[in-house]
Amino acid sequence: MFHFLTPSNMLQVDLNEKYCQFIGSETIYMHWLPGMWYTEGAKAVADENKCYWFLDIIASHQLSQQVVSNYFQVWRLIREKGTRFEARCEDGDGKTLLVQMIESTHFEHAMLTLWCVDRTIMVPSEY
Repeated sequence: MFHFLTPSNMLQVDLNEKYCQFIGSETIYMHWLPGMWYTEGAKAVADENKCYWFLDIIASHQLSQQVVSNYFQVWRLIREKGTRFEARCEDGDGKTLLVQMIESTHFEHAMLTLWCVDRTIMVPSEY
């Protein structure tokens, strides 16, 4: 089933539905922070939605012991209200490891989930 994004429904859509066609990745891109990588799906999300800053948030928090000690991380960007978002890192069992508030961004969607597995950021369908 396909969902077409229009200005009237963009804010309510989970952006991951748009990127579920990415399965695996033939190309891995090096993030500017050493030892971090991202896949074709993560690159497409960042390019098309101008949200490389979310990849930067994920990569920068790998310096935190409570985050990096988890091989598998679920990162959620969730609209709180208006242009305010919450970036949340969870382990694979739903335990919250870290929350960072984003006071203002031009991100147009209600939610985005990326996974970070062994220091590689990806859309869930690429796992």
